[in-house]
Amino acid sequence: MNLDTKDVEVTPTLRGRGRPRKEGGRDTRSEILRASLDLFAAKTYPDTSIREIARTVGITEAAIYGHFESKEKILLGLFETYGPGRIARLFGGVDKVELAACPVRVVTDLLLSFYDHFGTEESMKLFKVHAMEAIRSGGKQSPAIVDVECRVEETLDEVFAFLQEKGVLEQCNRRVLIAQLLAPVMVMRFHLFKSGNHSLEAVANTRELVKEHVAIFFKRQPAPRE
Repeated sequence: MNLDTKDVEVTPTLRGRGRPRKEGGRDTRSEILRASLDLFAAKTYPDTSIREIARTVGITEAAIYGHFESKEKILLGLFETYGPGRIARLFGGVDKVELAACPVRVVTDLLLSFYDHFGTEESMKLFKVHAMEAIRSGGKQSPAIVDVECRVEETLDEVFAFLQEKGVLEQCNRRVLIAQLLAPVMVMRFHLFKSGNHSLEAVANTRELVKEHVAIFFKRQPAPRE
């Protein structure tokens, strides 16, 4: 992603170490992320300034820099919070003992969480921001964001390698297995989003499809080794 740098170089000289504390119960960092996401989705990333973000949140520019060193760091924070970073934490936190004992149930729960995540308003807005930047920059991405996406791939690969080791999944290219399991879930969520039907019934019906998809996926796998 070819990131705009007009707000990157101007940073305060004095900044305390570590994450700033919440003031008066206010989670300023989260407010900055939410405001930035709204502005990036509405105006695009390059056309949004630190000043605009600060004005939207109701704080000073210096306060922004107390949480994020640059506008690029804000974008990275969005990917960590609402994008691939969240997926990495989801799959990375799986209990391996439970996964080995009940792979279908554990993976079903993971896929439902994965499905729910991609249906959030924040996730959809971030997808829009990412798509707009990909088009504008010809597919180039910030190295930091590439690192986040690589971390997701590594986390998924570790989980699937574990399932292969336990004989739950067939011994083949893990990238293929990951795509076979995750891609249909993303398509289901995308179609529901595009339909505009976000009723509880529509969401519940699609979640049932996710469960059925996982069950079919595992039925095609070899029987677990004793």
